[in-house]
Order: sequence, then C-alpha cells, then structure tokens
Amino acid sequence: MGIKGGGIGVIYGSAIIRHNIIENNYARGQGAGIYCGTLDIEISNNIIRNNICSGGYNIGWGGGIYCGGGMIFNNLIYGNEAGGYPTDEFGEGGGIFVSPADPSSFAHIYNNTIVGNYSQRYNSNGNGGGIYIPGDNYHYDTVIVENNIIAFNTGKKRKRWGDV
Repeated sequence: MGIKGGGIGVIYGSAIIRHNIIENNYARGQGAGIYCGTLDIEISNNIIRNNICSGGYNIGWGGGIYCGGGMIFNNLIYGNEAGGYPTDEFGEGGGIFVSPADPSSFAHIYNNTIVGNYSQRYNSNGNGGGIYIPGDNYHYDTVIVENNIIAFNTGKKRKRWGDV
C-alpha cells in the first residue's frame, strides 16, 4: 500500500506497461492500479481491475490509472474505485484520472473498454466514474478520448455497510 501507485508507480523517465493483469491493489491517494507522473508513457493491452484509491490526503484520484499524459489504449479497465474514505473530499476518476500539467504534454485514450468503475466523495457524489479530466487553470486540455467503450460507470455515492 502506497500513496501513489499501489500496483505500478512510474515517477520519472519513460515506460511501456503492456500485457499485464493489474488487480486488487490499493493506494492512499493516486493511481491504485497504475500511477504515472511521467509524460512519456504507454499503457496498452492490460487488464486493470478491482483497484481502490482512497484515503490519502483527502483524495482518491484514479482507481485504475492516474497519469499526467501519454497513450492509453487497448485496455480493459473495470471494477475500480476512487474515493469514499471517510475523509475523502475528492473522489475522481474511478477508471482513469488524466491530468496533463504541462503545455507540451498530451494524453490519448483510445480503444479501451472502461466499464463498472465508480468514484465518490464521502458526503456527496464523485466525478468521472469512468474518466475524469480536470478543467481548471492548473491543467491543460490536451486530452483526446476516442473510440472507447465507456459504460456502467458512476460518480454516485454508493451505500456501504452501516450507512443509513
């Protein structure tokens, strides 16, 4: 269990993450399945499932993948969770949280199946059950999302045992 990258964490440099099953990982902040702080990344032909990102510094960003850019294609991304811990103010990107933070960076998300993921905040609905792309002054809108199957994801707070 780490704060970033419960399954795989890439902080610097470049990486190709291909032909893996990445499942049942936990991170206390960002990218339970995969965390990529680098911009030169390829994530392809993986199964990324049942990862939980919650409870770190009041955030749960990217249950399946958290990345700052690169190419994400031909993956099956399902059953991942972002947020929900009792203090999580931000639960965003159950399947993918993509945040290009450099004007020269980009992200291209294509030919993926992104299903059955969810994001939630402790006291309200989360954002982007399937994919979340921040749209504020700190992030650049250099993200292309095309030719994906995105279905049955939710940003709705779900009930847990003991909730009334």
